[in-house]
Amino acid sequence: MWNYINKMKVLKHFFLLPFVISFFLNTSLFSFEQNRKQVIANVQKIEYLSQKIAKDYLYLLQNPKLEALNGELKSSITQIENSFRFIAKNSKNSDAKDILNFLSYSKDQIKDTLEKKMSRENALTILDSTQSLYEGSRSILSTYNYNLWSDIDVKIAMMKILKLYMAIHLDINSDINRELMQNEMDQIEKRLEISSMSLNRTWQALKEYLKADKDYFVPNIIYILTKQIEKAKR
Repeated sequence: MWNYINKMKVLKHFFLLPFVISFFLNTSLFSFEQNRKQVIANVQKIEYLSQKIAKDYLYLLQNPKLEALNGELKSSITQIENSFRFIAKNSKNSDAKDILNFLSYSKDQIKDTLEKKMSRENALTILDSTQSLYEGSRSILSTYNYNLWSDIDVKIAMMKILKLYMAIHLDINSDINRELMQNEMDQIEKRLEISSMSLNRTWQALKEYLKADKDYFVPNIIYILTKQIEKAKR
């Protein structure tokens, strides 16, 4: 009798074992995927904020009275530093970590430059360093085989357009930046149907402003459009 009972217990555990293994595998896969999504989100935040910092710096260079942007610049670089720490701590991807270490110099250069007196020369340093962060972020995303196009990518593209627009009106590589700006506009137009309604409306407003006149420049509209991009729901 006892032998029979013991055999039944063994059989019960034997049949339960696949379910237990499956549960732990599924839990591990879910945890891995959640970690991957969080890392990608932080990389995209760096990508977005790199363009915002460049745009805000150029805006302040032309409109130094808008002191509120100084606080936004400090907030942006702080958020980038937080994202760097998150990726370094949580990423399991050695290639991503190598790229991140390489980008630390650009991050530190941006932070140091923001502490200096605002000037055209420092603006060029900001543009170069933020572009390095942008391109490096794209490289990190490629190590995760991320090639989707989502609302955050639309936001990044729109912020990049505003940066290029500011550079054009400060006469910084105007011809090249006009071409780059048009390329970004074309990319958004191709993929706009997958964007949220609020982003779509923001893009239409930005596009109409940019198409109104190549020499038409109203700084306050740029500031308002930036806020609309930031508030647009993802």
